[in-house]
Amino acid sequence: MRKNVILCPVDYSESTELAISLAVDLANAVNSKVILLHVIDPGVPALSINQSINNRLLARLREQYLDLNEVDWEQVTRHGDPAETVIAYAKRRSADLIVMGTQGRTGLASLVVGSVARKVMAGAHCPVVTVKTPTLSGAGSWQDAVMPMRASTVR
Repeated sequence: MRKNVILCPVDYSESTELAISLAVDLANAVNSKVILLHVIDPGVPALSINQSINNRLLARLREQYLDLNEVDWEQVTRHGDPAETVIAYAKRRSADLIVMGTQGRTGLASLVVGSVARKVMAGAHCPVVTVKTPTLSGAGSWQDAVMPMRASTVR
């Protein structure tokens, strides 16, 4: 019997930690595998995060969430357009669910900048749960930050 797969795209932003926390809780509840997918967009110049910092962040997240909870998991890095790569990878791995963070931009910023989460929700073959970065006075855990889920239709 195939183990369920929860795909968790990670960009090491603030919302990444909440998304991983939710993915781990869900994986524990239904005995699923978590795949952390980091997509490097070759069209966007690297910010101040380098591979050493990524490795330290991943090590901390692994220790804090994945290993502590004894979750079956793997980490994958791909290059390409983030939304397109997440959608294609989810389909290729037959993901049952995508759990991802979002910066929660609203208004003009959302229109101008675009939203990877919005594109993934529109194109994914499976349900997508987004976790919004909490405000300073807002959420302290993923339970406070989960945004509505889009259930996919059969294509």
